Amino acid sequence: MIFELDNPTVVSCIKNGGCGIMPTDTVFGIVAGAFSKDGVEKIFKLKKRDSAKPPVILVSTIADLKNFKVDVDKGTNDFLKKNWPGEISVIMPCVNKEFYYLHRGKNSLAFRMPDNKGIISFLKKTGPIATSSANLQGKSTVTTITQAQKIFKDKVDFYVNGKTAKTTASTIVKIQGGKVEIVRKGSGKIYPVK
Repeated sequence: MIFELDNPTVVSCIKNGGCGIMPTDTVFGIVAGAFSKDGVEKIFKLKKRDSAKPPVILVSTIADLKNFKVDVDKGTNDFLKKNWPGEISVIMPCVNKEFYYLHRGKNSLAFRMPDNKGIISFLKKTGPIATSSANLQGKSTVTTITQAQKIFKDKVDFYVNGKTAKTTASTIVKIQGGKVEIVRKGSGKIYPVK
C-alpha cells in the first residue's frame, strides 16, 4: 500500500520493526528503524545485499550520533556543521558491539542528515533510520515507486509516495587526521572547513 510520508501508519511500522520503500533526499531507499535489528536484517534480505556492507543511517540532528556511541572530534564536528544537512554521508567510528547488526564488523557507520524538511520532520518522529538504495544489489537504482513495486512487490510493509530530486546516491566521505577522503563520489557538494 502507498502512503504519504507523514502517515502515522508508516511511523508506527518503522518503530515496530517494519521495512519499506520511501524517497530520501537522494534516491529511493529501502528503510527500517536503525535501532531495530529485525528491520535492518529485512533490508539485507530483501535487496540481497552483501552482509558485510553496512547501511547508511539518516539522522535529524548531530546529537543523534550519541545514541550510537559515536564520539565526534572537533574536526569532524566542524565538517558536519559545514556540510549538514546535505547529501554527504560521513563514515564515523562505531565500535560498540551493541550495533554489530548495523556495522557488520566494520566498526564504523556512515551517517547523513538529509537536506529535506519533510524527511527531517519524519525522522524526529521515527528516530534514525537505516537505508540502502531501493534496488537489488548490483542492479540499477530505481527512480519511481512503480519501479520499486515491480522489484519488491508485497515483500515490504509499506511504500511512501513521492519523488526524488536525484538519480545518484550520496557522496560518502571518511575523515581521518583532519583530512577528508572521498570513499564514493555521488550527489552532493563538499564544503571544506576553513
